[in-house]
Amino acid sequence: MARRRLYVFGGIILVGILIGIFCLPDSGKDDTASDVTMRIPEPTPVTPIERRLPKAQISDTPAVKAEALFKKAAQITDTKQRTDVLVAAYETDPTGRWGGEAAAQIGHIFKKAGDTVNMAKWYEAAKRAPVSTRTLDIMKAELDALAKNENGPLVSRVKMLPYKVQPGDSLWKIARRYATTIEAIKEANRLTNDKIRVGKMLMVPKGPFDVAVTKSRHTLTLLQDGKTIKTYTVGLGSNNGTPIGSFVVTSKLENPVWYSDQGRIPPDDPRNVLGSRWIGFNDRDRIGIHGTRKSDEHTVGTDASAGCVRMRDEDVRDLYKYLAEAKSKVTIVE
Repeated sequence: MARRRLYVFGGIILVGILIGIFCLPDSGKDDTASDVTMRIPEPTPVTPIERRLPKAQISDTPAVKAEALFKKAAQITDTKQRTDVLVAAYETDPTGRWGGEAAAQIGHIFKKAGDTVNMAKWYEAAKRAPVSTRTLDIMKAELDALAKNENGPLVSRVKMLPYKVQPGDSLWKIARRYATTIEAIKEANRLTNDKIRVGKMLMVPKGPFDVAVTKSRHTLTLLQDGKTIKTYTVGLGSNNGTPIGSFVVTSKLENPVWYSDQGRIPPDDPRNVLGSRWIGFNDRDRIGIHGTRKSDEHTVGTDASAGCVRMRDEDVRDLYKYLAEAKSKVTIVE
């Protein structure tokens, strides 16, 4: 019995100890659960390490910039983009070597396009810079060839198409088919008359040929497929009398009569200012391209006409052969 009491008493003591451990509040802690906050410590900021290659020590001088642009242009295949970069190189250092080399390259591009006027302009710009001897030699050869060509017959610079004469053909029909003129075909083939035989091979100047007049330069440029064939110096209207715009050749006359304030002036009259050829393009205002009598040739290159485009007589005879009525365009710009 005593042992049983001892076991009960021991069990009560053990239960009391357990209650004291797990159930009674801890005197060293706050018993308000809502006041307990769990804070996650913020990570320590890590400064990123910049992994950069050292900057190249490149000079900002115009010469270095021009050289870089010139070399960049050499990698470009698109002609327009390449030209734009070369122009930028030239403008960066126009009197330096690489600016000069860029100008020469631009001249080559214009030469390939058949624009000999701009070719010569850029070559002259290149020659003002200390370009290489090789570049100078190339430009000199091109300019010498241009000068020789300018003094030669116009037909030598015209693109030709081979044509075999068919039954029923005539020079008039062939000229109409290719938007050219009988005179141009005859000159190209050294024909002294209009007779042709079936099976004969002809070289036909491919038309239409067009004209571009630049008033500020007093120039008239003959074009074939948009490419320069020859450029002439011309006289223009006084008091800005030559109209700007786009026109079409409407008439062609050899040894034209001049209807002036003095009346009808025949072609053999010394007072006739039209020379040996008339190419009309503005019938409303009676304006066209015409030649000049010898006594007035000094006015070519000035503003002295009544509005027409005035040429030296030998030049207008040259031009006359290639312009076709109702086909050839005349464009006049400032």
